[in-house]
Amino acid sequence: MKISRKSIWKLLVAGVLLCAVLVATGMHKKILRSLHFRLLNAGIITPREIGLSDFEQLELLPASAEALQLIDENGVIHQLTDWDTDILFMNKWATWCAPCIAEMPGIQKLYDSNSQSASFVMVTFDTDFEKAKKFKQQKGFTFPIYQIYGFEPEAFKTPSLPATFLFPPGQAVMYRYVGMRDYDTPEFKEFLKSLGAP
Repeated sequence: MKISRKSIWKLLVAGVLLCAVLVATGMHKKILRSLHFRLLNAGIITPREIGLSDFEQLELLPASAEALQLIDENGVIHQLTDWDTDILFMNKWATWCAPCIAEMPGIQKLYDSNSQSASFVMVTFDTDFEKAKKFKQQKGFTFPIYQIYGFEPEAFKTPSLPATFLFPPGQAVMYRYVGMRDYDTPEFKEFLKSLGAP
């Protein structure tokens, strides 16, 4: 069956009007987020390898490090300064964040091969910590998870999740990357180890 030009024009006008309504109401963002989530869950979109140049180097003020308090899975409260002598890999994530979930298998592999040389602090932004604990157990992840206790200092706030911070031991500097990446790469492992070099 041949479609007439008039029918094609009607479909095009209807499509444009539908797009205009979706944009005007803000529904297009919800639809795009849902599509992105489905593509990540299906494994069609996967994290790209992290490049060392992707990280932003920032000053770490002692007051900010002391102000960040985290509670672990056993209810023990920690400060960032508790890991002063370790290379620290800190990742902000949530169970409702599809990019966070997509990069977690790579972080688990990195943890498996580097947990002796670096400390891992996976900070959930789920309001229900129990939900995050169950998620970790269901997925078989073994890295430790934490939740912010109190408030999040300005120095660690990011516009979105996931976000990763690296802290060299005993230095007033931190490296930050906001977005989804694959951290289980030889280049990143070497970089992580180099952070502990005097």
